[in-house]
Amino acid sequence: MKYILWVFLIALNFNSCKKSEKKFDVDKIKKESALIKPGFAQAVLEINNEPFYEHKSLFKNSVFELNDNVIKISLLDSNQSNVILDIQNAGIKDNKEKEFIKLGSDDYTRPESIQLMMGKLINLNNTFKAEGFMFENGKIKIEYFSEELIIISINGFVIIPGKAYIQENFIPIKGFLAIKPNSKIP
Repeated sequence: MKYILWVFLIALNFNSCKKSEKKFDVDKIKKESALIKPGFAQAVLEINNEPFYEHKSLFKNSVFELNDNVIKISLLDSNQSNVILDIQNAGIKDNKEKEFIKLGSDDYTRPESIQLMMGKLINLNNTFKAEGFMFENGKIKIEYFSEELIIISINGFVIIPGKAYIQENFIPIKGFLAIKPNSKIP
């Protein structure tokens, strides 16, 4: 019975996430990303309806691996803010523009494994404090894929690491990563 209640709550949570989803404007992001140099990326993420990173912050691709079964992206900006995306068993050989769904930390029903983490340092009166989140529930989608630009949308819920996995601790996230690889993509 407890398991059924959890499945119902996660499904309800995911359904509410879908209702608030707006049309994703790939063309607008492609235009805005025109000035990004190869080897760099833009991370535009809203957490709890507030921008998490400065809108014009550019991230360097410190790790970028993409093949048929693995997507590994690690981004770092000059303020030590970071984004790490790791999708195992991605299965993107024939379909580069693909959607991945995560229904919680213990979701073993899907073939792919998704890890998305984001963090930043906050300067409070010359004391630095780290703030970070882990993606727990929702959708990550490769919206656009070319050798020059990859756009990944994110829509769902994050949680602060170490917090209990309960509905009250879920924080909404939406946004995108626009990545310009610095090498050829297989």
